[in-house]
Amino acid sequence: MKERFAEELDVKIYTMDTEEAKPYAFAFKGSTNVLFDEDWVPLGVAIDKAKMETFLSGKVSPETGNGT
Repeated sequence: MKERFAEELDVKIYTMDTEEAKPYAFAFKGSTNVLFDEDWVPLGVAIDKAKMETFLSGKVSPETGNGT
């Protein structure tokens, strides 16, 4: 996804033991957690490349200037 949406999306990956992840520690639902603009991405979308690409295509575009 990073390659496909590099111009519109700022991807950050953190492990559970990082300072950045601490505010979400009680909210994490499992080992795979994806947030987009502070909203949870459904697990079925987060782990499926085609679904995630469709999801991001609907949310991120150069015209909207929406990048997280």
